Amino acid sequence: MKRDMELVREILLAIEGGLKQMDLTEGLPGSQFTPEQFEYHYSLMVEHGLIDQMARSLGGGVYVRGMTWEGHDFIDTLRDPEIWKKTKSAASTIGGVGFKATVEIGKAIAKQKLQELGIPIP
Repeated sequence: MKRDMELVREILLAIEGGLKQMDLTEGLPGSQFTPEQFEYHYSLMVEHGLIDQMARSLGGGVYVRGMTWEGHDFIDTLRDPEIWKKTKSAASTIGGVGFKATVEIGKAIAKQKLQELGIPIP
């Protein structure tokens, strides 16, 4: 299965919004992604330190404590829909990029936006 940063962002936004209990067999309510995609991405995110999982039940339920520092960095950088759209566009011009590069592209776009507003960035 291919990793999809849109789903990573969607899961982190849901957790930031207060979602603490999820059923991996059902996916995220209202999401365009399948339960299989959701479960795969959720597991990747726990494995790579974006989500702090408290427990996992045998029936597919998970209990989340919250996001890790890295998860917060990702969502803080890419929360704004305009920055996210430009980040995805920039990443797609080179055929996609990894997690850290996606965050760095988002940071560069955010810096540019701040400079356009007249806020000096070192």
